[in-house]
Amino acid sequence: CFCDAWLCSFVWRTAAVGTYADARDAVRGSVVGRAPGSVYGLAPLAGQSTWVVAGVNGAEIKLSVCGQVNLMLGGTCGGFSSTSACLYAANGSTFSLGAAAPPLYTMNELYIEYSEPTSRCTATEHYQAYITFACDAAAGVGAPVLAAHSDCSYEFSWTTAAACPVTTSRGAGCHVTDPAGHQFDLSMLARKKLYRIGDFEFGVCRLAADPLCPGTAAACNPVTNQSYGTISEQLTVTHNTLTLTYTTGDKCNSAEHYSTFIEFVCDPTGAQRVSHSAYLHR
Repeated sequence: CFCDAWLCSFVWRTAAVGTYADARDAVRGSVVGRAPGSVYGLAPLAGQSTWVVAGVNGAEIKLSVCGQVNLMLGGTCGGFSSTSACLYAANGSTFSLGAAAPPLYTMNELYIEYSEPTSRCTATEHYQAYITFACDAAAGVGAPVLAAHSDCSYEFSWTTAAACPVTTSRGAGCHVTDPAGHQFDLSMLARKKLYRIGDFEFGVCRLAADPLCPGTAAACNPVTNQSYGTISEQLTVTHNTLTLTYTTGDKCNSAEHYSTFIEFVCDPTGAQRVSHSAYLHR
């Protein structure tokens, strides 16, 4: 869980979600497009830290979207200890194509550029690389392919559902259906009267059933008798992230009220049916 001065957030792994394996990085790698309200999130592509792309003449390129490629323990790429794109030549030489910059959206194109540190390609040039993303809602995560190259420049294309604008679906009664038709029902979690993490207590789509908490609180601190948000049964799904938000809690300061944000993460094994929740930050 995470709470700053006025906002509390949780992550909850449960089989009750049952569709998405991991949505912790939903806001990382996001960018706002030119169309009103259009937001693109590439976080699903970060679930796999290293992507391997076939090059030319027996070479291969390892890519990372939001981090660093996995190098062998103590290994380097072109003399660099970390990189987001590494070219492995057939003769065993390695060259860094650079670190991934935040995604950009310009001229109706979503892309990532790789910048320093890059290996030197010629006496006057360094390697350059970038990925252009294409939206296909039916493509799933997809995979990068080498689209074009020159001696010092590499262009990759990636057709993926992650390149489609983020959409939000709102439900009611602790149920919601996402744009792909997946149905989520957390009524199983709502049957329990109270969940407790340290001095934080909350219900799921219901009041926190503790007499020491304010009567309208769905999340609270029973020690201080503070409300961290009033009841809501409106689940939302935004870009593969299932959340429940409680707002308008007690005053935190002169301008803000406490709020609680709960994120539900699917446990595909079904082992953790309703029991596990944890702080993200506070």
